Amino acid sequence: MLINKPKIKNILLVDDDEIVNFFNKTVISRAVYTENITISRDGIEALDYLQSSINDETPDLIMLDINMPRMDGWQFLDEYKNIKQNLKKHPVIIMLSSSNNSVEIEKARNSGEISAFKNKPLTGEKFQEIIDQFSTLFTNTLEEI
Repeated sequence: MLINKPKIKNILLVDDDEIVNFFNKTVISRAVYTENITISRDGIEALDYLQSSINDETPDLIMLDINMPRMDGWQFLDEYKNIKQNLKKHPVIIMLSSSNNSVEIEKARNSGEISAFKNKPLTGEKFQEIIDQFSTLFTNTLEEI
């Protein structure tokens, strides 16, 4: 049987909560084929990963939490702006947060870096919305199996 299933080659999850990361990884793995899902527990780890991927594989998709220790999502975005010109491609960045704060949601909408804001928990339906909305920006988007 041939079916079309999206493929996102490299995904970066940035969240300090191990349970959330496990859950998100499971939801994503069920929805798409992916070669690599990397987890960073804060903005510093995520920036280190991106800088080490400059000559390797830049993620196609970053799922970014707001509230994390050491460096939160907003601080990550400020630093990301300084390194993005060195990346092979610019990943789709989805802010995934438990915050319903209208100021943060508006800040995300006005950010030039964030493609969408989604509330936790990530569900299959929410992830499918992301795939549908941004599929043309992902590498190797559709693949027959």
